[in-house]
Amino acid sequence: MTLNLDAKKILLRKIPHGLFICGVKDDNNEVNGFTASWVTQGSFNPPLVVMAVRAEGSSHEIIKNTNKFS
Repeated sequence: MTLNLDAKKILLRKIPHGLFICGVKDDNNEVNGFTASWVTQGSFNPPLVVMAVRAEGSSHEIIKNTNKFS
């Protein structure tokens, strides 16, 4: 049995997802924020999350330098 293309589109649109607001602060106390639409749990111990951050964005550089985000 194959899935109807229209039914597949409806089904895929019902998958829940979120939009997350992430903040960063550099060593000079400059604050920046960005939205992330892909965030998932990386591990329980230690507690880690995984998210995609655009490499060209200023927040990416701040995260690389400080190893912190919120």
